[in-house]
Amino acid sequence: MSKRVPFTPGDLANRQWGTDDILSGDLATTILIGDAGGSLFDFSRGGNDTFTENEPSTYTFYGDAVGSMFNFTRGGDDTFTTGLSSSTTTAYGDAGGDLSDHSKGGNDTFSSERSRQVDNTFYGDAGGNMLGHAQGGDDTFLTSTAQGATHTFYGDAGGEMSDHSKGGNDTFQGSRQATNTFFGDAGSNMSGHAQGGDDSFTSRTDSLNIFYGDAGGDMSDHSKGGNDTFTGSFFSTATFFGDAGGNMSDHAQGGDDLYTDSGGEIPSKTLYGDAGGDLSGFAKGGNDTFTSTGGGPG
Repeated sequence: MSKRVPFTPGDLANRQWGTDDILSGDLATTILIGDAGGSLFDFSRGGNDTFTENEPSTYTFYGDAVGSMFNFTRGGDDTFTTGLSSSTTTAYGDAGGDLSDHSKGGNDTFSSERSRQVDNTFYGDAGGNMLGHAQGGDDTFLTSTAQGATHTFYGDAGGEMSDHSKGGNDTFQGSRQATNTFFGDAGSNMSGHAQGGDDSFTSRTDSLNIFYGDAGGDMSDHSKGGNDTFTGSFFSTATFFGDAGGNMSDHAQGGDDLYTDSGGEIPSKTLYGDAGGDLSGFAKGGNDTFTSTGGGPG
């Protein structure tokens, strides 16, 4: 039977289950942790926590664990809200380290609104790698800031995805007048039988956007990209990599991706259906569709 426990500076283990907490940051409290200052083991799970900010500062949020998630652990469904100008925020949906074994990330929500000159880095599940049979949650990233914001989104892992790990089906919205960088699943490489989720990306007007559908680096072995959907916007610049920013090799396979300009003029767009580099070995691209409506904003 699961036992609900408050925050611990150590690990959660056995069937311990973190409580649902409301955490608020200020100048005196800039590092907030939902459940464990260590790692999650066995069948433990994180609570459904809420994180907010009260004063402009530099914040670090950990939805469940500062360390890693192992065994059959599960992250909570956490909510992160940033909305203060001149703040820098790094938020980890589940673990600051890795997700491994049969661990699973929660369905987290990241929101940044009504602010200027902010710098956000959001990790949907793991700040490190995903390996074993780890699975990312279905996360939502929504930003609506203005004037000079920088947003970097990692749908599942900031590092690599390997073995039989699988990304969640994530939803991303960038901000206007901002630089938005989207990694659908892994910030680095995908290998083994890793599989990307079916992600949805939307940019907004007057922005600079870089989209990596699945991996920011290379895809190798039998890794597979998800079927991703990208929507561009007018007066924006887009660089789009349907699956990998680097190379695809061995038996890697790209997903069936859809790129559409939502209407209006786009000053510059560079589109790579599958890999930004080379396809070699038995690597195979997906069946991708590119549509541009053209013209000015209505």
